[in-house]
Amino acid sequence: MKRWSRVSSLGALILVAAVCATTSPVTASAAAPTLSVAPRNELTIVAPAGAVVPSVTTQTPGITGFGSSRTWATGTMSVQLSAFTGETFKVGTFQSGHAAGRLGVSITNNGASCTDGASSRVTVHEFTYDGDGLTSLAATLQANCSGTGQTVAELRFNSTVGAQRVGGLRLGQDGALRRVTLTTPEATTVQDIFWAGDLTVVVKANTCNGASLPAGGTCYVDVVPRTLEEGGEYIALSIRDAEAKRLDTVSITALGLQSPEGAYTPLATAKRFLDTRPGNVPLRAGTPRDLQVLGVNGMPSTGISTVVVNITVVAPNTGGYLTAYPAGTTAPTASSMNFSKGQTIANLVTVRANAGKIRLLTSATTHVLVDVVGYYRNLAGTSSDPRAYGSFQQVEPYRLYDSRKDVKVNGYEIFDLWTDFGDDFNRRTKALAINVTVVAPEGPGHLTVWNGLNSTTVPNTSTLNFTAGRTVPNMTVVPVSLCYSCNAAGTGVPAFSIANASSKRVHVVVDVVGVFDDNSVEFGSRLKPLATPKRVVDTRASLGFKTLGAGATGTASAASVSTPWTTSLSGNLTAVGPTKYTWLTIWEAGTPKSGVSSMNPYPGQNVAAMVMPGISDARQFSVNNAVGTTNVILDVVGTFEFYNTEEYAPETGVFTADTGLVASEAPGALTKAPDSKGIAPDKASASRTGSPASAPASKVNSR
Repeated sequence: MKRWSRVSSLGALILVAAVCATTSPVTASAAAPTLSVAPRNELTIVAPAGAVVPSVTTQTPGITGFGSSRTWATGTMSVQLSAFTGETFKVGTFQSGHAAGRLGVSITNNGASCTDGASSRVTVHEFTYDGDGLTSLAATLQANCSGTGQTVAELRFNSTVGAQRVGGLRLGQDGALRRVTLTTPEATTVQDIFWAGDLTVVVKANTCNGASLPAGGTCYVDVVPRTLEEGGEYIALSIRDAEAKRLDTVSITALGLQSPEGAYTPLATAKRFLDTRPGNVPLRAGTPRDLQVLGVNGMPSTGISTVVVNITVVAPNTGGYLTAYPAGTTAPTASSMNFSKGQTIANLVTVRANAGKIRLLTSATTHVLVDVVGYYRNLAGTSSDPRAYGSFQQVEPYRLYDSRKDVKVNGYEIFDLWTDFGDDFNRRTKALAINVTVVAPEGPGHLTVWNGLNSTTVPNTSTLNFTAGRTVPNMTVVPVSLCYSCNAAGTGVPAFSIANASSKRVHVVVDVVGVFDDNSVEFGSRLKPLATPKRVVDTRASLGFKTLGAGATGTASAASVSTPWTTSLSGNLTAVGPTKYTWLTIWEAGTPKSGVSSMNPYPGQNVAAMVMPGISDARQFSVNNAVGTTNVILDVVGTFEFYNTEEYAPETGVFTADTGLVASEAPGALTKAPDSKGIAPDKASASRTGSPASAPASKVNSR
């Protein structure tokens, strides 16, 4: 094939904003309460591998110092904390440093040291002084000493403030439930729980708020911790009275660890794993067939939970459906794709693998092609390069290219498309989730979308198939390469290629619906596959909402499949029996409808399409039907869960509910995790020059 260039441009994109944390001193009572609990001298260190000071369990250190300075030492390790000259400790969170309003920090181990890093800070929970100086102190220190994440040190000097240590916890994973018991030194009614820190917890039970307690009385809070940043994190919970006086405090520390689970890895080039046409061995109606997808054809044998496959049905003997699901399990009620008699049609499917296999079941006898385009990792999916753990970045869908505003794509033409997210994010982009639509083709054929920059060798796989005059969409996830000649500035921009494997001209429309990064970008999401697909919308049974008329929008809940941390869904959207040619759009409820379509069904056609819509704070999404009337089905195969690798600064807030989230991203109780950080393209384009290409010696449309 000969290569061509196309030129177009794109305007601005609305961003999904992320909540940023800030650090500020907190005004609170400095006096420590008088409790029956004996004061303690303790040192606990939670640190990532390679830190200056290794993690240690709670120990009784030697404590030395005078005035407003103390040093905790055990073995070869020591931690020193000092107020600035002429100042005393205050309750609150402060940057470290030897300057007014800061606290001096020094951590040493075997001669190595870390002092007053730019991102180091200290939260003072309580302190007392007498005429001779400091008599008690409870503080939590956070320092970036190793470049691999924060070190957290719990410091106690003659203090009753409690401390719990969770240990290592993978990012985005829930820890075990912990009970935090708090004791009041005086008879009181607990007004609320004040919290400070950057460790997020889900409160499962709260007996403290509003509790009337005698002196020495106790209440408890049951929490489930969840780490949202690499390295040490903490949260301190304090019960307070009506005058906001702190009565007791307990802090919890945890070590956030990088995790491969749910991370996406695109194949450099899609690979064909099944083609039933050679040997004429079609799938038979009602007879399942298992397909080995791990440990063969260059795929890893372990470390994979879910595969992303493009399934093409070729010449079925009757209309029907095909379902892809984990091998060795019961077939779900959900379908992966629908087809008409004799039709050749493709759909991208995300399916969990079991024992390295997926299972295919069809209601009609048909030939089937299966191309693997990528996979999601599980906990065993280790790699020496943490940037192999790519996360999904939700974007508001935008149109990258529309040849209807240019000229038709020629037969046997290859062209490149690129998008520009800015220099910093461009180099972090691994793959794009895109919808590709063929409009008004002049003959039958197929398109192949791949990472083919500067190549005329087209893979032996197809992305979508079309017939004359029919509009056909399909989603794919395409890996990208940096193109340094695509833009005038000569900076690398993510680019990919499209080949028209037909001798006839077609219009091509490309919409971007998401981005996969290299794990170096904050506020991403990871896939959590469901054990079996879950149907959340079926308008035929009034599930979710009712049949959609012309221009109608239905809004449904994803609460049955989502968590407070879910940012997006991975699912299969099906139009059932539309009365007219139409297009459906699915998007996050409560936001403006996207300007791009998710599928384009014809009258009477049942057609499915993979979708990745965001969901709202209320865990809802919306579907709009443009023309005529249609029933709608949505089967969810997995959810994208919030996953962050960047550092949060400690926050503060007041928790008054019985259950809910206490999180570092925003004060108070939340009902949903922060949205993924939207990535806005500065410019998106494709370039095209030249004249129609001649057919290659080896016809690509023979595939």
